[in-house]
Amino acid sequence: MKKYIALFLALLCVVALAGCSKEEPEEKWALIPMVRVDGVLYLDTGFTNHDIDDGAEPDGEIVSQVDGSEKPAADDQSNFGTGYKYRYGETEGTVDIYLNGKWRIFATEEVRHKLQFPENDDEDLSEIPGAVTHVVDIYDRAEEEQLPCDEALELFYEDETNEYYFSCIKSHYIMVMDNTGRTVDVVTALNEGLITITDLDRYGIEYYTEPK
Repeated sequence: MKKYIALFLALLCVVALAGCSKEEPEEKWALIPMVRVDGVLYLDTGFTNHDIDDGAEPDGEIVSQVDGSEKPAADDQSNFGTGYKYRYGETEGTVDIYLNGKWRIFATEEVRHKLQFPENDDEDLSEIPGAVTHVVDIYDRAEEEQLPCDEALELFYEDETNEYYFSCIKSHYIMVMDNTGRTVDVVTALNEGLITITDLDRYGIEYYTEPK
């Protein structure tokens, strides 16, 4: 009997050790939207170039993508999708990506840093259209303040291929603040081109996507 008990305890130890040695899945964190063009990595600045006509001819197109937690490693590649047209920016170190009907400004790390932290250098900012303001926060008042939210799908935005919904009526609670302190709701921010749908991902705002 003692022999069987010892064997049983030994088996329990083996199972316990096997469970403890099981590796946890590696967590992956989403990176800021970025693209690689001609060997250079450009990051989303949060700015929109309003001086380019929507019908302007592009210089190229994003044809491949990597996961949102990775950096693009090949030319004409992004970490947020494919099929996006791009133009070389008038300012060195920038490219404009056509996202959701707007030309979004992407820049190298050095140029992007100057835009995010201009140190009152108005002359440099004026060289890049739309660089006077940028988004500093997007937050959900309904979640943070436990505000009531009517239970119904709310269509808050659509583009050429998709429709975007919140799980309840709360677009007036999703607030977008820029570096001037101005705060508007998400629908206004999207329609003005202050943000794109990818910005909601960056700030953890949950929504549903339905293809048209």
